[in-house]
Amino acid sequence: MKVQITIFCVLTVAALSLFQLVSQQTPLSAAPDEGTESRKTETRRKIRIERSQAKPIRSPRSSEMEPRNPPASILLKQIQQEATRAKLPELNLFAIDVTSGEVILVSHEPDKNLSYCGTPRWAMGGNQIVFDATPGRNWTETRLMTIRQSNTGVETIDLGAGNCPTLSPDGEQLAFHLNGGAVPGAASGIWIMDADGLNRRRLGGFGIPLFSPSGKKLLVSSFSSRRQLSLLDPQTGKSTRIEVPGYKIYSQTSWGSDDETLVAVVVSKQGTGIAMLDISHPNNATVRQVLWRRGDQFDVDPGCPVYSEKTGTCVFTGRTPEGTALYAINLTKLGPPRRLEPGQQDQKLLSLSMSPDGRFVLFCSDRPSDRPVEED
Repeated sequence: MKVQITIFCVLTVAALSLFQLVSQQTPLSAAPDEGTESRKTETRRKIRIERSQAKPIRSPRSSEMEPRNPPASILLKQIQQEATRAKLPELNLFAIDVTSGEVILVSHEPDKNLSYCGTPRWAMGGNQIVFDATPGRNWTETRLMTIRQSNTGVETIDLGAGNCPTLSPDGEQLAFHLNGGAVPGAASGIWIMDADGLNRRRLGGFGIPLFSPSGKKLLVSSFSSRRQLSLLDPQTGKSTRIEVPGYKIYSQTSWGSDDETLVAVVVSKQGTGIAMLDISHPNNATVRQVLWRRGDQFDVDPGCPVYSEKTGTCVFTGRTPEGTALYAINLTKLGPPRRLEPGQQDQKLLSLSMSPDGRFVLFCSDRPSDRPVEED
């Protein structure tokens, strides 16, 4: 009898243990507690993850496993961004050492999508450059930019809407052209403001402004191929037309050594050349000196001349059927223009600006910047 009771107890304990083990792995029909449900969900998730890793082509059953940004949408977004970027015309800002011919990239897309740099100008001290930057050719969205030295290095600053900036010799004021529609309610024309972008006011006129060496005058050049020139008083806004009887003026025009001298490409019955103009009498300006005539030991279509009295050098663009390149004439030496970059041809090469010491020339070109595109 004792043996039977002992066997019965052993079987009972074994049955109870087996029941508990089965109940832990396979829940009864009664509602499970939160701990059981959590363990079950966790087990299923682990299985799905393992299956997904083992068979990548099989889609997960739960939406919880879907990535927030599916690879396809990420890929298409990147393609769209690159396609949009590729559509924007590019014009980069460079500087060249007139003596050595070394070229330095100054600015490439100073801010997102501002891919078209133009109209660079040096500050009188040589420690600052102003220029404009546009998203493609949307001129109403052009921004005024400045690159200058700071205590921490070099900084690029957005000074607001506008085109074709020019700094006064004392660095206190900045004149620029404003296109219609660039600023709501603001009329187009020549504007002036403090160099930090504050206190904007309209002067009048229309075109590309350039401060004279003294800062008392603004040379305003039209945007047309054949240039119309005028002088604008930065204080009063009074405008005076410049006329050179017997000559037509083309391309960018710049100041010479003083407020009464310009350097320009002139065309007359005698041909095309680069000349210094005497504008002491603006309505009856004259050619003071011809620096170079087209066909004189060299034949290119000249443009954008700039001159340094300190070095006696005039730098200009020369266009041929093959492309456009940079050339220099030293007035103290005889001989044809010297090519600054032998072998280099650009489709677009414009907006020259001579540094105050005459060593460097800023220019804009559609040549590649050789900088990798930054990822967003």
